This record gives sequence, structure tokens and C-alpha cells, in this order.
Amino acid sequence: MGNIKLFSSCSCSNSIADLGRVRKNDAPNPHDFQVGEMKAHGDFVVARVVYPSCTNYGGKKILVFKGCKMSDIKQAPKLDPHFCLECGPSPIARFKPTEEGWLMAVAFIKMCSRK
Repeated sequence: MGNIKLFSSCSCSNSIADLGRVRKNDAPNPHDFQVGEMKAHGDFVVARVVYPSCTNYGGKKILVFKGCKMSDIKQAPKLDPHFCLECGPSPIARFKPTEEGWLMAVAFIKMCSRK
């Protein structure tokens, strides 16, 4: 039986551990990803991202970013789904990769953009 990491983290040394449980061989490869649908509102972007090497939820992630453009996400050579202080672009939130999660993420960026 394989080892289980109790906290998932990005590949740099300054990550903020999230509460996911990911086996090392199932972790998303931040250099192997496809960006799908995106929506921007104010200073926020929500993106559907697929990590083919990741097995949980079929590698699908719904990520929310702040302070970057959709083109920054599309053109990023590395996109780590974990919260990190030095990796850029780095998400500020993640939602369950379902239609409900997508709707919640869109509502979240709209709410955060209100002034």
C-alpha cells in the first residue's frame, strides 16, 4: 500500500498547505495541464483546468485567481493548483469540479468584485 500525503502542496518551498489528501503519484503535474472555460469579473478569473496525470475527479479543477488576466493563465508555463506564495499564477480558491462548483465559483468572483 502506498504512502499518503496528508497535505497537498505546490512544488516550491513556500506553499500554503490545503486540506486535500493526495497520493504523490496522483498529484497534478503543474507542467501538464489544459485550460478550458474561463470567466473574468473585476480583478478575478475562474478557470476550468484539467491535469491529465491527476486521477481524483478525472484531473478536473475549478480554480479562482486574483490579479491576473485570462491570458496570463492560458500562457502560463506552469500552473500549480495549490495555494502558493511564490508560484504564479496561483489560485486563491478552489471549488469542487462540478457544474454546481462552477456556478459557485462564478458567484464568488462576482461577489468579491463588488465595491
